[in-house]
Amino acid sequence: IGSFLLAVSLLCIRTDSIKDRTAAQLIDRAWTRTLDGKSDVRPWPWMDSVPVASLFFPRLNRNFIVMKGTSGAVLAFAPGWHEGTDRPGAPGISMISAHGDTHFGFLRHLQKGDKIRMQLPDGGMLTYRIETFKIVTGAEVQVKRTAQERILLLSTGFPFMNGPPGYEMRFIVVAREGGEEKAVIS
Repeated sequence: IGSFLLAVSLLCIRTDSIKDRTAAQLIDRAWTRTLDGKSDVRPWPWMDSVPVASLFFPRLNRNFIVMKGTSGAVLAFAPGWHEGTDRPGAPGISMISAHGDTHFGFLRHLQKGDKIRMQLPDGGMLTYRIETFKIVTGAEVQVKRTAQERILLLSTGFPFMNGPPGYEMRFIVVAREGGEEKAVIS
């Protein structure tokens, strides 16, 4: 019975890996079609989200397609843009979240001054520089509005791996286009 359980658990791990790789390929394909001028391209028919940007972290050689929304269905497969914030790349403050034990686990390795490159659906590119990091409770996140600057907030659960259920701490990366330092989170 022990070898049977081992075989079943290995099959489940392999199936999850195949599912994750397939989802990533479909999301990449949807992003490519978006860059080709198509609008509202869903990675698969029942996915209630579309790609809105891509992020590249040059020093760590990591890149991600950002999907619209932060539902569980979105965050299971990709980072998601909080629709209550400004659209990625628009003037103002845009927040993107992902799970700290999957897509955004690498955030702990970022450093002040690191660049983040954002590609927009029209192919345009923006470069942000990391200014600071904050660890806050979900209730403490208050963002100071700005109309002229482009500010990017990356948010994930903290601690990065296996926080207790209901743990409300957030790790936030604050980046500004061009990187001029000013407080945006209190």
